[in-house]
Amino acid sequence: CDMHVMAVGKQTFVGIPFWIIDPDENGETSCILLKGRARPHLPQSVTQLPVGESYRRLYFLHTCALAKDAGTLFRYVVNYDDGSKVEIPVRRGQEVSDWFDPRDLPGARAAWKGVISSGEKTMGLVAMRWENPRPDKRIQFLDVISAGRAVPAIIAITGQRSGARAQ
Repeated sequence: CDMHVMAVGKQTFVGIPFWIIDPDENGETSCILLKGRARPHLPQSVTQLPVGESYRRLYFLHTCALAKDAGTLFRYVVNYDDGSKVEIPVRRGQEVSDWFDPRDLPGARAAWKGVISSGEKTMGLVAMRWENPRPDKRIQFLDVISAGRAVPAIIAITGQRSGARAQ
């Protein structure tokens, strides 16, 4: 992904605050990229992303490169402190769009658009809202698992507590 044109730090997209990691301050890493046909060397999953809070909803800022296949391209797994889990499928045209086709979808909203450094194409991200069916339970960690076809890119995740604004 060519994210050099995206501002870092606290950014608000579609009314939701996200923290965009500065790659210069994080070993040249600013997002999670997962395995797809075009990038078989990337990891299939990233597991145990720490959360440690109870949230009413989560917001995911993400995209997929080479998202041409229908169906689930990746999934989030919410792992609660009591050992229970909830899987969140992320499907092309429903909760995620292709990197070069950022648009509103039934389960996500176009959140950020930019132009790649060569100035030829628009790129972008969508923000997906997920309502937690167990808002009283503490989320211990999240897993993100690629289906191995497209290349998922997770830029940021924000949580909203009951009765509070997203943070």
